[in-house]
Amino acid sequence: MLQINNKTILNTQNVSHSNEKLYKCDYKECDKSYKSNRSLKSHKKSSHSGIKLICVWPQCKYVTFNKNSFKRHLLVHSEVKNFKCDFKNCNKLFKFKHSLNSHKLIHSNEKKFICDWNQCHMKFKQRSVLNQHKNDMHSKLKKFECNYEGCHRKFKRKQGLIFHKRIHSEQKS
Repeated sequence: MLQINNKTILNTQNVSHSNEKLYKCDYKECDKSYKSNRSLKSHKKSSHSGIKLICVWPQCKYVTFNKNSFKRHLLVHSEVKNFKCDFKNCNKLFKFKHSLNSHKLIHSNEKKFICDWNQCHMKFKQRSVLNQHKNDMHSKLKKFECNYEGCHRKFKRKQGLIFHKRIHSEQKS
């Protein structure tokens, strides 16, 4: 920090090379902070502009004030897939970079996601598969309930419910 005319001025070179985020957003319920005032201003402009952005796709209820989040959301409705797996003979395409990164784990032998349930300790390549394992093997929670009149069967997986509902469609015929 520098002192000039009794004012404290940050040495911007030191701040840019540290992880300290001194510029905090003062909007209610926003806990974002940034290394530079420019980044803070950019955040406020894109996130707190007061302009409500509403997705107009049928059945979609997505609403945000953040332009970047809105642009990212629109990809959900798009067929554009710009992220390609570069693994030999794979060539799968993805809409989002995080989806590609998650997919790339299947090409690796590394199993870094470990079940922490009692003495299980099974290992998985992907977090989603670990979560599926925990739900199938260790959880009693059945969140998918049949809505057919008089039937209240519950299932751990959506696929189980879908398969079960075939029984009701066959009963109607």
